[in-house]
Amino acid sequence: LRLALQSIFAHKLRAFLTLIGIIIGALGNMAFPAMQALMSRRIAENAQGELQGAVASTISLTSIIGPVVMTALFAHFSDRTGLFLPGAPFLLAAALVALAVLIFALNIKYALTGSAEKV
Repeated sequence: LRLALQSIFAHKLRAFLTLIGIIIGALGNMAFPAMQALMSRRIAENAQGELQGAVASTISLTSIIGPVVMTALFAHFSDRTGLFLPGAPFLLAAALVALAVLIFALNIKYALTGSAEKV
């Protein structure tokens, strides 16, 4: 652990960015249990198992598919024969997060207005 921390703090800017990343990651990890609690409150008691199973299945599938897709994307954009963009997996991840936020915002709008246009 000490060696890892020393290597992180060897470069001050990188250390600062690493600490910012740790904070953002920690906040993201705290958000998931809160979202799961919100989902479970909206589902009937006799459907809780189905909800938790669907959530666990989604996490499992993304844990399998995500690394494969991101590794292939990184390999494709970092071989220097075409467009050199080794940050492509991060751009795809940002686009997926933006899409999720859009879907979330539309669902919140539906929940607040009671509109019939649910996403």
